[in-house]
Order: sequence, then structure tokens, then C-alpha cells
Amino acid sequence: MDAAARETSDADAYGEVVWSVRPDAHHLRFTQPRAMGRKVSDEFTVPLCRTHHRDIHSFGDEVAWWGRRAIDPVATSRVLWVSTRQ
Repeated sequence: MDAAARETSDADAYGEVVWSVRPDAHHLRFTQPRAMGRKVSDEFTVPLCRTHHRDIHSFGDEVAWWGRRAIDPVATSRVLWVSTRQ
């Protein structure tokens, strides 16, 4: 399967949460209070391509970034978390 077909296939399965090679793990920072120097739990992680991962960090308002794309990243992270715990 070529990269374009793979991206289309992933887009159908995951919406905006798309990658073509190896995704970056993005921790949803707004889901839990942050302690100094600690990341959010892996339970609240979604895969993003490198371009979108950089974009979300530079955008500033993570909730707005997801809202502009009409994606519920918490629901996506939950599905992924549960599927890895079976």
C-alpha cells in the first residue's frame, strides 16, 4: 500500500488523527492537572503526525485546536487506551 492510500485508510479509521509512517504520541495536557516536570498519563495520549504535533504545540490553546477540527481527542484516547488493555 502506498503512502497516500495508507493515509486515506488511516483517515477513515481515525479522522484527523492521521499518520503515514510512525506517529508522535501527543499527551492531552488539558485532561489532568500538571505537576512540575510531569507529563499527563499515557491514558490521555493520541497519535498525531509530526506536522500536526508541532502545530498543536505552537498554536497555544489545545482545546481550541481540537475544536477547530471538530475532533474529540479524549474519546479517541479512551478508545485507544481500552483497546490496549484487553
